[in-house]
Amino acid sequence: MPVKTLRHWLEAARAGQPLISSGRKPVSEMESESTRLLTQNAMIGMAREILKKARAFFVGASK
Repeated sequence: MPVKTLRHWLEAARAGQPLISSGRKPVSEMESESTRLLTQNAMIGMAREILKKARAFFVGASK
């Protein structure tokens, strides 16, 4: 899924706007929550990767 799409959904959710696109019905609360959780999971995954790389860097620097 493109990051731009997730960013758009996240911005719309933060603004309290329904997640709709042209020609489609509004997204249900369950779908909206699912999208929010998927976005949050992706952000946590990115943070985890950054922390892994930082740990490897500092472990290597301390030797």
